[in-house]
This record gives sequence, structure tokens and C-alpha cells, in this order.
Amino acid sequence: MSERSSLDLVDEFLIEVLPTSDPDELLAYGDTHPWELSGNRQWRSPATVQFAQSLPDELYRSIGALVERRPDTGIRAYDGADGSLSWLRHMPAAAHLSIELAHAERFDPLEDVPQLLTLSLGGTLGASGSLGVLTKLEKLQELALEGHAKGFDAVAALPQLRSLSLYASRVPSLEPLRGAVRLELLNLSFGRVRDFSAIANLPSLRGVAIWQTKGMTAGNLAGIGELPALEALDLGAMRTVESLDFLRGRAAGSLRYLLLEGMAGLTDWNAVEHLSVLEELGVWGKAPIEADVGPLLAAPRLDVLVFEQTVREEQAVRLTKDFRGSHLAVNKHERLRSDGDIRVGWRSGTVDMLRTSVHCRQWVG
Repeated sequence: MSERSSLDLVDEFLIEVLPTSDPDELLAYGDTHPWELSGNRQWRSPATVQFAQSLPDELYRSIGALVERRPDTGIRAYDGADGSLSWLRHMPAAAHLSIELAHAERFDPLEDVPQLLTLSLGGTLGASGSLGVLTKLEKLQELALEGHAKGFDAVAALPQLRSLSLYASRVPSLEPLRGAVRLELLNLSFGRVRDFSAIANLPSLRGVAIWQTKGMTAGNLAGIGELPALEALDLGAMRTVESLDFLRGRAAGSLRYLLLEGMAGLTDWNAVEHLSVLEELGVWGKAPIEADVGPLLAAPRLDVLVFEQTVREEQAVRLTKDFRGSHLAVNKHERLRSDGDIRVGWRSGTVDMLRTSVHCRQWVG
């Protein structure tokens, strides 16, 4: 990028478009400058074109043309960008969109981008716009929402939905997801939902993360324990969950990765020995100090066990002696035994645990 360029190349995957940017230069740059994926010989378009100010229509049209030529390009509007979203009419081929505009009030213009595959909607300061327009986005596969709840029933009309992230959501129920047969990942943080019966039979749901839901109990999580295809579970900062007994349901035969952080209310590990295919368990923050570690040793396929802290000396001695897995770490990362990498590291999340490409491109919150 020359010093006189009208574009701001934030990094190799991110271009900042300014009101003074040259539309022709943007198109030319997108056409002539491929970005190489790290460790991969394949070439691809820039990951994201973003703007934080209102732009002239000719620049919006230029972004739309770039996206049409290079469909994998993401669009991000944030901070002071035009909250009316009327500029979306210039980008009908957009497939990946992130809107982080606190002053956005209506989402109706999203109907102008029917090709969307991934969508992230950040929180707004005023009354939240309705999500009813989602019914127009039949190709949508990945959706991230911050706070929005009005019109949430529209997600029932998303037949291709594979990933859903709700942050600080006011959504009271997951009932609209009852028919989401292709949903693979569900992430809930700072939410209100405490009933998961509506999703208990979803056949494709492989990864679930639930963080900081007040008043959550093991009984509330019974629906999660019945998921027939659950492979990765991430639970965090819910002190009122007293046991893992909810995992004795159908998930006991499919759960491979379990990540617990700040689950200080847990009193025992009894359910773990019934997780017949569990491969990795990561425990970060406070955990049952007095609990018998016998159920951990009895888990038939447990190969990785990580305790950040709270393991008493006699427990560590027993684990060191009797744990049959390849990786054992206790008490602030003291690695007693290790062989290769792990998937249940601190804040790994279900995407990392499953090592899947299914995730929302732009996490909100």
C-alpha cells in the first residue's frame, strides 16, 4: 500500500474505507492484491472491509461491487456509520455482515441483502428493532445477536441456521429453535434462558456454551444433557449449578470435551465416570475442593485432565499415580504429564474444541 493511498490497510485481512477513499482504488486493490492464508497456499479475498463513518453512495457501490467479485469478503459497519442501513441497497451480493451501531433503530433494510450467510447485530441504545426481517434471509447460516429479542420468533424461518450466539439477550425462550435441525453451535452469555427442553432433541447440535445465567441449576440444564449429538460443552460463571448429574442423559454417550470455568457451586465429579466417550476435561477457577477424584479416574476414555487450581496435595498425588491419560496438569498450570496440545484450554470455546469452521465471523459484545 503506497503512502498516498486513500485506503487504510489495518492489517492483511482488514481494509478501513474512509469518506475520502477512492472508489476505483478500492476495486483495483481488491482485484490485484490477494491475501494468503497463513500456512495455506490458497488465496482469498480480504476478510473484511469496514467503515465507521457515513460514506458517499459511490463508495457504497464500490464496496458492493467488490463483494460481488469476491463473495467471501465481509462487511463491517461500526461506530459512526449510517444507522439507517439504507446503504445496504448498494450491496445485494453481501454474504457476511456485521453491524455494530448503537444508534441503529430498524433492521428492515436487511431485506436488501438476501444472500447473507453470516450476520452479527450489535446492541443498540434505543428501542431494539424487530428481527422479523430475518424471515427474508433464508440462506442465513450463522447469526450473532447482542441484546435483541423483539421478533426473535423469526429464527424459526431460518432453515439453514447452523450457529447462533446470543449475548446479553432478553430472549425468554428457545422455543423458536425447536425445529432448527441443522443447528450445530449455540452460545449463550449473560442471558435469561433457563429452560432447554425446546432444543433437547435437536439432532445436529454438537457444541453448546452457556455463560453467566443467573439462577441456573443442574435441573435447568436437563435439556442439554439429553442432546443426542453433543460433543463439546462450555459452562462458565454459574455458581448455582451444584452438580453435573444432568449429563447422565443421552449426552453421556456423545460428549467428548467438557470445559468448566468458575463453576464454584459444583460439589462432586460423580457424573464424569458415566461420560463414556469423554476425552478432555478442563477445570478453570474454583472447583470442588473436597470432592473425590475417583470418578475422574473411572472415566473410560478421559485422556486430558486440566485443573487450574484447587486440587489438594493428596488429590494431585492420586491423580499423578492413577490417571491413565496422556496429559495431566494441576494447580496453576503445573504440568505433571503432557503429550501434544489440548482442546480444553482457558476460554477455548466450542469452536476451538470442535475445531470447526462453523462460527459467527464477528462475535458481538
